Amino acid sequence: MQLVDAFTDTYKPVEREEYADEVFTVRRIREYFQAWPIPKMPDPLPPYLVELERRGFAMQTAYDGHPALFCVRWHVDEEICTAEETHDKEAEVRTGLVSMKALIARRMMERPADDGDDEEDEWGEEE
Repeated sequence: MQLVDAFTDTYKPVEREEYADEVFTVRRIREYFQAWPIPKMPDPLPPYLVELERRGFAMQTAYDGHPALFCVRWHVDEEICTAEETHDKEAEVRTGLVSMKALIARRMMERPADDGDDEEDEWGEEE
């Protein structure tokens, strides 16, 4: 199923809602897969849910009491990241913004320093 492949290439499951960057409620899953019910036809959503569960995306109960999938976004600028890089378990915010800033800061710190002898302050003046 190509749509499920695209979903699993972009998102990875997490076990708890507070670790999730994305919370997919039933409505959001229907929107993603365009699986809206049609009168007098079988519901098109169950085959997607079965395949997602087979791939490790188990439906869980969200804080609001409704069923949902808890996920983190797996790709960052076409680069595959480890699960530790894509979510911060200590973060109080459930968006990817906090973890993305932490990832950028960590990678900036790991970059090799310039060997320039002339150091200038932020205003372009030598110190």
